[in-house]
Amino acid sequence: MINGVNWHGVWDFQKDAAVRAKILDAHAAVGLTSVRLDFAWGQLEPTKGQYTWSTMDTRINEAYARGMTTLVMLYWPPAWASSTGASQKAAPPKNNAEFGNILGQIGKRYGNKLAGVEMWNEPDITTFWTGSRGQFFTMLAQAYPVAKALAPNTTFVAGSPTYLGLASNWFRDAYNTTTFKPGQSYDAVAIHPYMSPSDLPPNAPKSNWSVKGIADLQALRSSKGDASPLWATEWGWSTHTQPADTANYWRGVTESQQAAYTVDQIKMMPALGVTHSYLYTDAEMGQTSPSPGAGVHERFFGNMRLDLSEKPVMGALKALLKPTTPTGPTAPTGPTAPTGPTAPLPSSDLEKRVAVLEGKVTELDMWVGALEQADKDLEARVVKAEQALVDLSREVFDLQATNVSLAGHLERASEALL
Repeated sequence: MINGVNWHGVWDFQKDAAVRAKILDAHAAVGLTSVRLDFAWGQLEPTKGQYTWSTMDTRINEAYARGMTTLVMLYWPPAWASSTGASQKAAPPKNNAEFGNILGQIGKRYGNKLAGVEMWNEPDITTFWTGSRGQFFTMLAQAYPVAKALAPNTTFVAGSPTYLGLASNWFRDAYNTTTFKPGQSYDAVAIHPYMSPSDLPPNAPKSNWSVKGIADLQALRSSKGDASPLWATEWGWSTHTQPADTANYWRGVTESQQAAYTVDQIKMMPALGVTHSYLYTDAEMGQTSPSPGAGVHERFFGNMRLDLSEKPVMGALKALLKPTTPTGPTAPTGPTAPTGPTAPLPSSDLEKRVAVLEGKVTELDMWVGALEQADKDLEARVVKAEQALVDLSREVFDLQATNVSLAGHLERASEALL
């Protein structure tokens, strides 16, 4: 199973490249190999056919330089492409083929730097989708072929409902359409296997809101002939305390519980058929919410605290994903036998190493560009300072001349008085 993390790399609190670097370095160090990056369509194509890739280029290359692929989650159409005529996160596209085009452009541009492209987020709630379910399934069916034609090697993932979508019959309704099928509207299906009540451990009894409930979803998928990969693109626990009457879906856990539950869920998911997992989320956030309960709950999912110190979950992940094997005393050895030429690396390993090095070169290029720009800015400031110094020297000279002139006037005035 591919283990990754949701990365808020384009949010305001990560505008600083040093902050992003610290977050990415920490998560790569514990053995996570992919990130899920949410992006607005409007950021990429503010005007139809005119693309602005610079921010996405930077973020994807930052992850790739650390050996991490990116799952891009795309939503939020620009005004020109929105059915409402305004840039709104929840608005359906006016033309589904246009959505397919931007999905495909992403896949075409970034290729093997991507884990995949996720088509929308939690469309079963009006926070993210104001259209009907039928409109969403139609959107997938009309956007996917366009995207796949542009990027045939990219995995396009059907956007996940909240939780497993079982309680709301999301997937029952999807499969009752004629379009929700692998190869016709998606390559893989996403789920968000959060627990509810949200302070339960992952091995709690099976329900429509539990990790074990994935088995029931898989049974439904199997009955409909869907053997496509299942991706868990969001899941996790929030570390906070709450009043006794807090809603089931806003309940928090301790940091030690977060660590233990996270490891347990990672261990459970492969047997349930999950192939890709993205833990929610990278770091705590300082955002607020109209609802006090939601605001507290959403803030504290991070694997790192607001000050970017690491919670216990990071050590637990490293112990699970990058275990070290203790070794005993080294036995004495005889003379080293001569060896022949080193066998070449398998091509797949070599390609991976080359890809990582290419990512690092890209990152270095960005730093060189930034330094060159800084050097130009410094030169400009030096020129301005030199000009200011010349202007100041002229002012001093003028003042000195004025002083000499005044001294002459005073001397002549004194003589006249005598």
